[in-house]
Amino acid sequence: MSVEKEGWLIKKNERRYFVLIEDTLTWLTHPLGKVKGNIELKNYTVEVVKTGPEAEIVLEPLVKNVSLLKTYSLSSKNPDDLESWAKALEKIIKYRSLKAPTISSIRQGWLEKKGKKRWFLLKGDTLYWFTKQQFSGSDFQKEINGLLELYRCTVSEGPEGKLPKHSSHFNFTIANDHDVYVLTARSQLEQKEWVASIKEGIGKAEKAFSQRREELSMEEQIEKVGYLTKKGKKRFFVLRDCTLYWYDSEKAEKSNGNLKLAGCAIDSVASKRNAIFIKNPFGDSYELLAEKSQDADEWIQLLRQSAQIAQMRKVSLSLVMLSSKLSPPTSPRDFQVENVKTDVNKRGWLMKKGKRRYFILKTEVLVYFGQEQPDVPNFEEAKGHIILKDCIVDRDFHEFSFSLKTGNAKTFTLTAMTKAEVSEWVESILKCIESAKSNNRERSTTFKLNSLSTVKITMQGWAEKKGLQRYFQLQDDTLRWSETPLDVKAKGSLNVSECSVNEVSKDTFMISSPDGKTYSLKVAMESEKNEWMQHLHEAIFLANQSLESGLVLKGWLEKKGKRRWFAVRDGILMWFSTQQTLGSTNSDHASNFVDLKDVYIRVPTGEDPTQFLVEHKTEKKKSYYLKAKTKDEALRWVHLLSQTQTQSACLGKVFGKPLTELELADNGIPIVLDRIVNVLIRIGLKTKGIFRLSGASDVIQRMKDELDKDPRSQAVFVSADEDSIHAYASLLKCFLRELPEPLFTFEFYHRILQTSDTEEMAAVVKELPDLNKKVLKFVFQFLRLVMASSEENQMNDSNLAIVFGPNLLKPQVSTLEGGLFDTPVILARVRLLLKDYNYIFPTL
Repeated sequence: MSVEKEGWLIKKNERRYFVLIEDTLTWLTHPLGKVKGNIELKNYTVEVVKTGPEAEIVLEPLVKNVSLLKTYSLSSKNPDDLESWAKALEKIIKYRSLKAPTISSIRQGWLEKKGKKRWFLLKGDTLYWFTKQQFSGSDFQKEINGLLELYRCTVSEGPEGKLPKHSSHFNFTIANDHDVYVLTARSQLEQKEWVASIKEGIGKAEKAFSQRREELSMEEQIEKVGYLTKKGKKRFFVLRDCTLYWYDSEKAEKSNGNLKLAGCAIDSVASKRNAIFIKNPFGDSYELLAEKSQDADEWIQLLRQSAQIAQMRKVSLSLVMLSSKLSPPTSPRDFQVENVKTDVNKRGWLMKKGKRRYFILKTEVLVYFGQEQPDVPNFEEAKGHIILKDCIVDRDFHEFSFSLKTGNAKTFTLTAMTKAEVSEWVESILKCIESAKSNNRERSTTFKLNSLSTVKITMQGWAEKKGLQRYFQLQDDTLRWSETPLDVKAKGSLNVSECSVNEVSKDTFMISSPDGKTYSLKVAMESEKNEWMQHLHEAIFLANQSLESGLVLKGWLEKKGKRRWFAVRDGILMWFSTQQTLGSTNSDHASNFVDLKDVYIRVPTGEDPTQFLVEHKTEKKKSYYLKAKTKDEALRWVHLLSQTQTQSACLGKVFGKPLTELELADNGIPIVLDRIVNVLIRIGLKTKGIFRLSGASDVIQRMKDELDKDPRSQAVFVSADEDSIHAYASLLKCFLRELPEPLFTFEFYHRILQTSDTEEMAAVVKELPDLNKKVLKFVFQFLRLVMASSEENQMNDSNLAIVFGPNLLKPQVSTLEGGLFDTPVILARVRLLLKDYNYIFPTL
């Protein structure tokens, strides 16, 4: 919708500001004031009446006897201005009279489509067709043969391209981005009427889409006014443009204070009726009381929407500033760009949508504000921005205005005070557009938002944590959060590899870590919550799968004064210049590596307890110190590296042996597996965090060594108690993980993944080797017992699938791509096995 003309005129001896948009003339008290009235010019005639030296514009209704249509007289002290207004009004009225007569919004009748007669019905912005005749008032949903939504469609008389056999002179064509429909009417008049009606439908579709886009636009201003109680005093509150203002009364001109809603958390207060609680990113809290619960709910909803829009606006503008080579904000309080003055091409006032805005033109962006800005603008106060790279400038339609059409087909019409000012703005903007295009060709549009750019971000978005909005990123097996997407330094992080994820409510989920901490995150929609949970489950599964494939340790250490990413896999210590994904952590991608069999790992000693020595056994020149952040971290590396050396040096009689070579108990189950499960059933089913919390590594290793010597040893199990239950749970995972071939053998891996229902799964399981089938039934029977106590142990079917999926189902050759694609399928199949256990594992 473009502004045809705007300016001051006199109406009934009062000066009013008039705005002409399409065929509607609106008048206001002043450019930013209230609307006093409007008329549709299609119902009026325009005439310039001269009385001596003075003249006035007279707008008279076409139909004299309609009481709602009045005669209006407009005048101006400037004769040239009055003449300009008269021409603009006459132009609009003439244009409207040339348009085709208005067609009813619903049209129906017979047309031919692909040589077949069909009954077509145009309703709103959708065209339906049927095999039988329909009526506009009837319920035709069941009879629909097809439909076409008219948004982004075009209609023209005659077919496009080669005529089909059934064509005639009364064809017309409807086309969209994907299809072309050639329809045939019975007469030329009917053809023209259908074309006119469909054009009207297309217009309605585009208008509806524009309105929806404006509703979702970051320029949206959610407004609400009313009285609320703040600190025991009744105040008049105004919610405008993502800011909450409060006044002594509705008549007060100056506000007592305001709160910008970007980054704020808004919620109700359970202990207080009709209370609204607001907490900003700096920790300041505001408690407001409404008179009615309905008012409180409405305020909370609108405040949340405003907070979300404000945060989107801030982040979007921050990204624009970054792409324009400007310094990003370090914190919400410091949201300003240094040295902006030297980078500003032009600044000044322009009219936009009937409102006066202060514009600042930068290298690649046009930013606008509600008030004049100092030399160093406060970009947090920006109302919005226009990215210039793909814009088209048009100034032909009005001498005081020009338009900017963006790459996504959005049009901004801007009006200046003089023709010279319009020329200056257009010239400056064209230079910036050319510069932006040139810069885009010269440099990559990919920005490194943090130092971990080599790590794939699988999920990111806003969530509420402890009442504050934070931006979360899931990178491999690490969840990080910060105040904005541009913050290089995260506020916190969590390794999710041994965590569990559970639903709390429709919009909230909880992550439980092995150390007993919980993280409750609230998102905007249920679908977003489901997506986060799915990605977290997959990340946890892939992390566990990586551990099963020999990756036992990873993290940053300092080597010869340089920070390097270290990892241990299959007895090899390797290091990289950047953080690696789970799939790329191998010696092929490493800067260098060493076999742990060839080195000694020395415990930290001396003045710096954060350092430990990796000493080569034969070549002393290849020895080096590694430095961790803390003493505890250094000791952890030494312990795990030493443990890995021990494990790779020996091969036991139980762990790592094929299933067929293991000694069996009387029930036909490997004796070690049978005893571990019995201990877990006896004292571990209701243990919180079972299978997520790891047992002490030295205790687990002693158990493995004892059982490798004597599978029937009683020493491992006589001291079983609740304090050691996590060690037994880890022992069970070790047993399954270290089987040379999983219980679902390599041969059946792809067949299991391809099953689509319970019957197919049961058929595949039936073909497994008898021993594998028997052990699988034993394991899943036990896991069902664990799942039955999920309220106490927090191990539901999803969490059990994450822990045991990599142990039970894995391919003979693992790849990163295969892992990413297969992960959700593996999780789903394990959940199916747990759910339909009785059908899949019948009595053997």
